[in-house]
Amino acid sequence: AIKTEMPLVVICDSLRSAFNVGSIFRTSECVGVREIVLCGYTATPSDAGTAKAAMGMHELVSWRWERSVEDAVATAKSQGLTVVALETVEGCPEAHSYAFPRGGVALVLGNERHGISPALIKLCDAVV
Repeated sequence: AIKTEMPLVVICDSLRSAFNVGSIFRTSECVGVREIVLCGYTATPSDAGTAKAAMGMHELVSWRWERSVEDAVATAKSQGLTVVALETVEGCPEAHSYAFPRGGVALVLGNERHGISPALIKLCDAVV
């Protein structure tokens, strides 16, 4: 089988749990995510917990670490991607009813406890 990648990037902003990061790698491999960008203090696959939870998928899905989530968003936009924050915000559509652009999307995932900051949400093209 030929592996195909969707024009989809996942940007993780300071996720607290190495196990959550590992599960993002597993899910991303299943759906053909092009790249995962780990930002701030998000654990990377060099962390034993992340590597264990990823079950080897960190070797199949392209990833990189970026100190600044704002820089990661700027890079995604420079690549022509629409940046979509996954956050509960009053008045925003639910993900299942949002018409995701076909030209490529960068999904921003926030911290498990604090979510995505209002300043970062303002940098995104949409919120679902």
